[in-house]
Amino acid sequence: MFWRTRRSVEQEVEREIRAHLELEAEENPDGARRKFGNIAQTIETTGEVWLPTSLERLWQDARFAVRNMRKSPVYASVAILTLALGIGANSAIFSVVNGVLLKPLPYRDPDRLVTLLFPGQGPIAPADLIAYRQQTRSFETIEGAVGWTATLTGRDRPEHIPGLQISEGTFRMLGTQAMHGRTPLANEFQPGHDRVVVLSHQLWLRRFGGDRAIVGQSITLNGASYTVTGIMPPDFQWMPFWITRAEMWSPLTLADKATNHLGMVRAVARLREGATLASAQAEMDAVCRRLAELWPRTNAGFTVIVEPLRNNVVGDVETALLVLAGAVGFVLLIACANIANLALARAAERQKEVAIRVAIGAAWSRVFRQFLTESLLLAVAGGTLGLLLAGWGVDALKAAVREGSGQFATRLPRLDAIGVDPAALGCTAVLSIVTGVLFGLAPALQATRCPINDNLKEGGRAASEGRGGTSFRSALIVAQVAVCIILLAGAGLLLRSFLGLRAIEPGFDPHNVLAMSVSVAGQKQYTGAAREAFYTRVVEEVRRVPGISSAALINHLPIGGDMWTFRVFAEGRPLPEPGQDIGARYRVCDPGYLPTMRIPLLQGRNLNDHDGPKSPRVAIVNEKLAKQLWPGQSAIGKRFTSDDPRETREPAWLTVVGVVPSVKQHSWTADAAGEYYVALRQQEQMLASTHPWQSYITLVARTAAEPLSTASAVRSAIWSLNGNAAIAEVRSLEQVIATALWQDRLQTLMLAVFAAFAVLLAAIGIYGVTAYSVARRTQEIGIRMALGAGRAAVLWMVLRRSFVLMLAGVTAGLAIALALTRWLATMLYGVTPTDPITFAAIPIIMAAVALIASLLPARRASSVDPATALRC
Repeated sequence: MFWRTRRSVEQEVEREIRAHLELEAEENPDGARRKFGNIAQTIETTGEVWLPTSLERLWQDARFAVRNMRKSPVYASVAILTLALGIGANSAIFSVVNGVLLKPLPYRDPDRLVTLLFPGQGPIAPADLIAYRQQTRSFETIEGAVGWTATLTGRDRPEHIPGLQISEGTFRMLGTQAMHGRTPLANEFQPGHDRVVVLSHQLWLRRFGGDRAIVGQSITLNGASYTVTGIMPPDFQWMPFWITRAEMWSPLTLADKATNHLGMVRAVARLREGATLASAQAEMDAVCRRLAELWPRTNAGFTVIVEPLRNNVVGDVETALLVLAGAVGFVLLIACANIANLALARAAERQKEVAIRVAIGAAWSRVFRQFLTESLLLAVAGGTLGLLLAGWGVDALKAAVREGSGQFATRLPRLDAIGVDPAALGCTAVLSIVTGVLFGLAPALQATRCPINDNLKEGGRAASEGRGGTSFRSALIVAQVAVCIILLAGAGLLLRSFLGLRAIEPGFDPHNVLAMSVSVAGQKQYTGAAREAFYTRVVEEVRRVPGISSAALINHLPIGGDMWTFRVFAEGRPLPEPGQDIGARYRVCDPGYLPTMRIPLLQGRNLNDHDGPKSPRVAIVNEKLAKQLWPGQSAIGKRFTSDDPRETREPAWLTVVGVVPSVKQHSWTADAAGEYYVALRQQEQMLASTHPWQSYITLVARTAAEPLSTASAVRSAIWSLNGNAAIAEVRSLEQVIATALWQDRLQTLMLAVFAAFAVLLAAIGIYGVTAYSVARRTQEIGIRMALGAGRAAVLWMVLRRSFVLMLAGVTAGLAIALALTRWLATMLYGVTPTDPITFAAIPIIMAAVALIASLLPARRASSVDPATALRC
């Protein structure tokens, strides 16, 4: 670069422009000045090579870039919108991945927190928890939590609130303090002193208006007085993988549970400094073996898995999020390729401008920087708009996911940690810069390879970008098609998997069924016969509600409710060895349940009103339990018990009166376990118990219209009988199933949207390349037609190039997709990662897209008038 005066530049510009005008004026006098006037103005405005600092040059480049975008509003608008969608989608997915997977759990040293659970999320017994504390050295502390729900009364309508009872060291282990007040003291974890409660921030705001004076006051839970000791911070959540919507915490007393072997506690521990997962697991295995020898009836074959708390929190959503992150990254690459194609075409049109600038002294580095600056400005504009779209998308996703969350789990773990935070802003900034460089590098390099002499000699004729430029643009199209194939393969596999899930028969009819829980916890007047009478009247009143055809009661809803499992023993059969007991799901219902749910009887009869406390105890079993207890025999008339005959002299025998299909229970995809239904009127303990978990029942009602439209009338009918009854979990069975399938539906929908967007971009890219090629070859096409080529030949000539590019992309994409789709194996149901139907359909789809995208420019080419083309 050398220094020159403005006057010398102006004179050289004038000479160059005059020379080009003279050449152009020979053929097109009127168009000459219009064509080169813009170039003259451009060079006069931006040719200030004498500016003394890099900052001023950068500012000048930016101003010129803005000017160029204003001259090409369509190109700028398309580029910014495409980038906004690509960057916005990536920023939104990053926000989700960051909130769920990357952010550390909001506890002290979260990497040292582990769960001690029966394989999966199964609970352990209080006696086991106490033994683990005494016999292990790998843990600083082992704490436990038990599900606890309570009815809050005395303030407007009663509310059924999910909560947890937690052991003494839980808050200390987590390193979490109350925002207002305090957490329970050590003496408050002793029997008789445990009527204290800590409230969540959300419950405090919702029911107590954020009044800090509530700390130290008493509230009524389950009819008992509890003292509020503290309010937790807004972001506190425990446990984050089970009963995730807990809104209050009360002391769990273990002193009186040393002999309790019922699995009811979820245990979390903190590893000691220097302890590893492997050493802790080895120690826990040894302890489990000792306990199995000490308590063979309850602990034989029982193992506990030591696993990082994060793994339980994240669950199986990690793979899905990583797949979506990869998919949306592919979409951004396609967007970059598309804009690069547009930028290359635009750069080809600006070759004469570049040639003149270089001819009058501009350095190639300056030209390169100018083109790259324009690309970066477009990327920054797209990133800014994309950030707004990301914020909207994250909010919409959180609202949709939160709405379907239940008491025991949110649809998406760590939902409140998701947001467009500084990390997301940084991600957006990096994406904007990287994408600007990605799609701007090719046109910038092409501009620096501009043949100066040829362009200056052409006198205004269309410059060619050359074989290299054409090949690069074609390579971009091939890459776009290949990435589309990968996304289509993933979307197709997930779609087929989801359709398979939707086709699963649950064993009951979920359509037009309303469900809700009704609790009388804390109302001592509703026990025994009074509770039975209340439940009976509830069913009668609900059946009178307009639009309700039938109603019934059950302790827990299938798929969306809690799960009680008991060991069962068949009469007259050898007792199983320790650890080989048969477990079965336990359902308590009234005679109307099976008809209301439309669960058919395969053998025997239904429960009826004669199955009362004074009649023989009866049960209905599912096919699975019947085959387990009496293989090859009819179960009707057989007897079984949930009392261990080795421990009970007079077990309570149940006579099987009916057999029903094995309906879905806790999982939509897992095989149903053994299950039995007993008559509500014959369960004196459940009717007489004052314990909260036995003081509620689930109402199901079949409706003629949309279920939730009758919810208000059903609530009013129940409150007309008991105004203090707490009603919660109001939903339709279709919502329950939707919650069970939310992850499959969401990942299928999002991947399908990404794939559709990618296909659209690829179609636009194919159309753009084909149309640009036709425009550049107008004279050639005219000559061909003048020499006798027919329209069909020209049409095929244009289409053939598009199909060659498509086939190359399909071949590469299928090879890569076959290698990548194996990562989807854990997300698929009933479909293999190499499903032939999916992989056979993909080329057909892309062939149709390529044909549609190429047909319009091909028809335009076949309609060229040879005479007009030769004059161009």
